Amino acid sequence: MLRSKCILSEKEESDWLRVSIMSRHTLKDWKTPDKRITPELYDSHLTEFAPLPAMVWKYYRDEIDFETYKAEYLEHLKENVKEKVIDLISLAMKIDITLLCIEESPEFCHRKILAEYAHELAQELMVGMKVEIR
Repeated sequence: MLRSKCILSEKEESDWLRVSIMSRHTLKDWKTPDKRITPELYDSHLTEFAPLPAMVWKYYRDEIDFETYKAEYLEHLKENVKEKVIDLISLAMKIDITLLCIEESPEFCHRKILAEYAHELAQELMVGMKVEIR
């Protein structure tokens, strides 16, 4: 099963393997380390599933809407890391994996897009999205 959470959320036993799919653990300036994100919050950091920096910058600066961001990220997944997504699926069929990013809600986050793409490739893969309100 693939799950999704904010990286700052408390670890739960049901998380099993917590995987950060962020490109970096910094503030939005991309330089200053985010001191809230410590190695204790995640088990693995797989940057290959992060959106490309140019894509993120365009989205953060409102140069593209979410649908365009989603389309560009999906293209990146399909063209550059499809085999790694298949590897992720294989592992998620054996153990629960929780995808992590800084966004509180998966609604407008790349972790939801990745999970949906994985489910598209393997319909038998269970996917769960957790919406967190703080």
